[in-house]
Amino acid sequence: MCIGMLSDLEEAEDATQEIFLRAYNAWNRYDPEKAAARTWLGHIAINYCRSILRRKRLYNLIQPFLPGLGAKADNHALNQELKVDLLRALDSLDEIHRSVVLLRYYLDLPCADIAAILGLSEGTVYSRLHTARQRLQLQLREEV
Repeated sequence: MCIGMLSDLEEAEDATQEIFLRAYNAWNRYDPEKAAARTWLGHIAINYCRSILRRKRLYNLIQPFLPGLGAKADNHALNQELKVDLLRALDSLDEIHRSVVLLRYYLDLPCADIAAILGLSEGTVYSRLHTARQRLQLQLREEV
């Protein structure tokens, strides 16, 4: 399942190890009345792979704006310094722009759903995403 979700054998192997470690550490919370162990483990695996994919989307979002970012980041995850920079840049956005960025890139919602959630037109969502990306770009360039 990890290979299918992540499309990278090495990354899937690392994820599998982390998933089993998490399952082992959470075994005392497993309730066989609610789900079979295989289902419970699958849930952990899907959630973990989704978190990896979210980090990759964030990395892909900001990479074009930062020349030389590859030297600052690990192969598949943002390092601590980059996370702090990104959080600081997101925090610099006003609420209307930060909310569309988080809904789009963190929760991976389509623009139509974001529009419905925020009570906006889809065009307004696209416009706010465009403005937010420009502002993030400026903020992140200043911090490099």
